[in-house]
Amino acid sequence: MATLKELMAAGDEQGVLKKHAEISRKPFYPTSLAEAKKLEKYEKSRALKEVPSSMQASALPMPKTRKAAEEIAGTLSHHSKMPDAAFGLSAYDCKTGSILRRVNGSVCTDCYAMGGQNVQKNVQDSYKGRLDKLRAAMKTPESQAAWSGAVAKLIQAEGVKHFRWHDSGDIQSPLHLKMMADVASATPDVKHWVPTKELEMVRRYHEAGGKIPPNMLLRYSSPQMDQEPLPSEHMPNTSTVSKSKPVPAGSHNCPAIHDPKQYKVINGKNVPNCSGTDGGGIDCKACWSPHVKNVNYEAH
Repeated sequence: MATLKELMAAGDEQGVLKKHAEISRKPFYPTSLAEAKKLEKYEKSRALKEVPSSMQASALPMPKTRKAAEEIAGTLSHHSKMPDAAFGLSAYDCKTGSILRRVNGSVCTDCYAMGGQNVQKNVQDSYKGRLDKLRAAMKTPESQAAWSGAVAKLIQAEGVKHFRWHDSGDIQSPLHLKMMADVASATPDVKHWVPTKELEMVRRYHEAGGKIPPNMLLRYSSPQMDQEPLPSEHMPNTSTVSKSKPVPAGSHNCPAIHDPKQYKVINGKNVPNCSGTDGGGIDCKACWSPHVKNVNYEAH
């Protein structure tokens, strides 16, 4: 059975659409690119309507055990190139990213989260399990608070100081962002980094009175390769991807990608890593810092 990348390389539009539908678990297959775009537009419109009924910080019930927390929210993810832990969803469930995948020159056309180990069945099953639990939790204020408390418990159990939202995937709705913000408020000693392309969801969240905790940093990711940073009122911090043009002026260029010294030894292998001091690199946490206005990643 051909992979999504193989179908894309062969220019098999129908095959790509069917594969996308299969992986992202759509109830039906789009029959054309126009129909696929219409479906994505409908799903994004529906997501934007999911606005919290209240923007007050929720009192979170904290599960007593890690196992109990995982029953509510699923497991956390761990990435060899990143420090600490993360919460990932399938890249096939990105709202804006699902549209950008069909735009030539966008950063989503060759998404790292749609290749390698990310497309293995056990990984996709984990993503699906987290999304299913998230969607179930969105139904009532009580279940929303229970989900946020469970994720906060998982982060505390990890004992981490830095946490990344969506090493794969993205914000699903303004309500989802509210639940994430509640997690950050419940873990004030942990720095939370949220890279996102969901500018409209973030705007709607703020317009409804939502606040971003001081230990939570959102970075708006420029959607095109070699695009300049696009800071906005609600997301002054940004990230970019450079391919054929120079790194944007004033940017912090991610050393885990371009510096051969930036690695950690993991299972006997030199793995590029943010905390890559084993090779003489630095312990980089620029993505989490509000003082770093733009972080650039070189396409690789």
